[in-house]
Amino acid sequence: MRRLLQGDSLSQADYVEIAKQLASGSELAKAPLRLEEVPGGQGGGGQVSLKSLEVSSSVNALVPGQRLLFPSDGLVVVYGDNGSGKSGFARLLKDVARSRHREDVLSDIFSEDEGADQRAEVGIAIGGVEQPPYSWPGEASSELRQIGYFDAACGDAYLAADSDVTFRSAGVFLLDGLIRACDGVRAELDRLIQENARRAEVLPEVSQGGAASMFLGQLSADTTTTALDAACEVPADASEQLEQLQGEESRLRTSDPDLERKRLLALADHYERIGKHFSNMRSQLSPTVIRKASTTRAEATALRSAATIASGASFEAEPVPGVGSETWRVLWEAARTFAETEAHPGQPFPADADTCVLCHQTLDDEARTRFGRFEAAVRDETERRAAEAERESVRENDSLRKIAISPAPVLVSLEQIADQDPETVEVWRGRLEDFDRVVASVDDLSTCLSAAEAAQKGDEVAVAMASAEALRNRASAVDSSQYAAQLLEVSAKRVEIGDQILMARARRTLESEVGRLSERRLLDAAKKTTDTGVITRKATDLARSHVTTLVRDRFTEESDKLRLERVTLEDTGGQKGRLQHRPAFVGAIQQPAMAKVLSEGEQTALGLAGFFTEASLDDTKSAIVLDDPVSSLDHIRRERVASRLAELAQDRQVIVFTHDLAFVVDLARAAREAEVPMVERSVERRGDGRPGVCQKSHPWKTRDVNARLGTLEAGLAQIRREMTGWQQKKLEQEVADWAGKLSETWERLLSIEVVGRVVDRTTLEVRPRMLKILAHLTPEDNKEFQESYARVSRWARRHDKSPEFNYVAPEIDEMEEELTLVRAWFERIKQYAKD
Repeated sequence: MRRLLQGDSLSQADYVEIAKQLASGSELAKAPLRLEEVPGGQGGGGQVSLKSLEVSSSVNALVPGQRLLFPSDGLVVVYGDNGSGKSGFARLLKDVARSRHREDVLSDIFSEDEGADQRAEVGIAIGGVEQPPYSWPGEASSELRQIGYFDAACGDAYLAADSDVTFRSAGVFLLDGLIRACDGVRAELDRLIQENARRAEVLPEVSQGGAASMFLGQLSADTTTTALDAACEVPADASEQLEQLQGEESRLRTSDPDLERKRLLALADHYERIGKHFSNMRSQLSPTVIRKASTTRAEATALRSAATIASGASFEAEPVPGVGSETWRVLWEAARTFAETEAHPGQPFPADADTCVLCHQTLDDEARTRFGRFEAAVRDETERRAAEAERESVRENDSLRKIAISPAPVLVSLEQIADQDPETVEVWRGRLEDFDRVVASVDDLSTCLSAAEAAQKGDEVAVAMASAEALRNRASAVDSSQYAAQLLEVSAKRVEIGDQILMARARRTLESEVGRLSERRLLDAAKKTTDTGVITRKATDLARSHVTTLVRDRFTEESDKLRLERVTLEDTGGQKGRLQHRPAFVGAIQQPAMAKVLSEGEQTALGLAGFFTEASLDDTKSAIVLDDPVSSLDHIRRERVASRLAELAQDRQVIVFTHDLAFVVDLARAAREAEVPMVERSVERRGDGRPGVCQKSHPWKTRDVNARLGTLEAGLAQIRREMTGWQQKKLEQEVADWAGKLSETWERLLSIEVVGRVVDRTTLEVRPRMLKILAHLTPEDNKEFQESYARVSRWARRHDKSPEFNYVAPEIDEMEEELTLVRAWFERIKQYAKD
């Protein structure tokens, strides 16, 4: 409080240090505050004014690199047509200033680069001292928030929402500072609390209702090391116990006594199937069977050799070698089949045909004799025995190949047994692979015999059948009551051991969590000391006693200036020492929403009254910014708004963005009457149509008569200085342009200063009292206007000249005389309006 009274402000580093001391549980140093240390002045920051606003990239569709410059005081009028980009600059200021309404500042919606960074810079001065520019976007400083902003949406907010009282007396300001200090320390403590919460340990997920669960539920800053040691104690063989208990519990839970009995019997059937299958394999693929197949193949080979020798001796004289060979016999049997089934069905082979069934050539006697010898040889006893032996060998080999080593039922049984006895099943699968090798080597009976002998090793048949018998015995012994008791016992023990293991593993985690909870208790206790309730109530009481009347009176004054009747501010409560107000009707029995009663223009005026009240009570006299503030207002209220803005500009910076030409004229007139400097700025489109190009002056069309006359005087002086270096064509062009502007000035003078004062062109409202201007006009006034306007029109190039008219630029003195005449005529009109 002493620092606040001395005009100091607590920094974030102060908040951090105070929060750190509070969180440590140590006592803060205190020094009594004496009454004489309390000053009587009002607190507040320095005056904040805008210096510049520069767009860097991706702000609406504004041209990058454009910069608006602002003088530190007076009235700044930024003119821009619709779509010129004026509102884009205004939205930027709205985002950083104090505004009753917020809206996003969009990037260029027509740009393909959706992720482009938005960047801008806002230059400000505090107490006349220029500050480092603020980089947007980012959190605006409290100094930037001293700048007030108003637009139509803010006006709506003044009507519909509660508003803070910004004026603070000295005592209330001190309490405001204390509230901010408490808020700052509490924010830092909240950050520390959040950081503490993020460090919360993940506690072991123990079962609910057990001893471990109860311990974790009561874990706190008071938990001792002894209690942690007891809760985390675990048997040495806990992991082995848990694995056994989990398996047993899983088995018991998936079955009831009847199902358990059926499960055991089904498992016994699987073992029995495996035993029988291995028994069959041992029998079907025994060494004896393989030796017999080997003997049969040897006999067939021997007989075939004898038959080949016999046939070879019989057909040595044949013209084609190979008769009697294995290949030849296949050919002969094919010919036999064709003859008996197709060529000569029902006749013995070879038949007494005239043609060969193979080559279809005519058979002579020698060929028929040869066919007889061939058939006799084939039907020889030696040949018959060889063929029969070969067929038997093929049959035995095919029988061996067709043996199913791993049929589907056997594989299913192995899978079921594997859940109970994976090691035995692995051995049995290896034995099946042995039998697979026996079948795979049938073509090499020597290798096949060795494989068969190897496959006979082992006792899988006995093991499988013994297991089946044991399982059937167990099934017969299953008892329901013992089964249920066993399940409960196993489950309880499994939970206990599992929780003990989890707790032991989490011993260091639990110790860390106890430390974190101890820190959190200190933080929570510290946060309670930052409660602002008592300070808020005292500040609110003081504000209500000393400020409410002032604010209400100021609002009434602003409302009267804007021709609003029977409207006042209603006290709606307070928060953190700041009173809340909302406009209300005086004496109304009903209190509907203001927007349902007031016209659109009255709503705008009421919003402005609230904004002007707030601005007038800002003891820092910081800048205010308004964007198109007079939409829907009639000419009287527009003029009054212009006058009020000019008044405010006498001791602060006032920036107005507008597209309204008539309002620019009103502002210029008000600034002259209030003797306030008015600075022109404008925003326009670039040649390619892109908005946001900044200019240091208004376009010609916005300027009032006085400003135009000043521009014409400057232009005439420039022509006088530079004309000696111009060609005739250049001189005529410059003079014609100057004359055209003088002609337009005559027109603006008549439309605004004469006719416009009598009839408002925007509303067609007639102002009878200004008819006096017309009454003051003399024939001489009319004669001067007509003659001057005619001369100036001949000088200008706004119309095609007659071929007979030889255009010659007027002399500089003539132009100066004409300009002097227009200014004098203008001064007389202003005097007529005052008389």
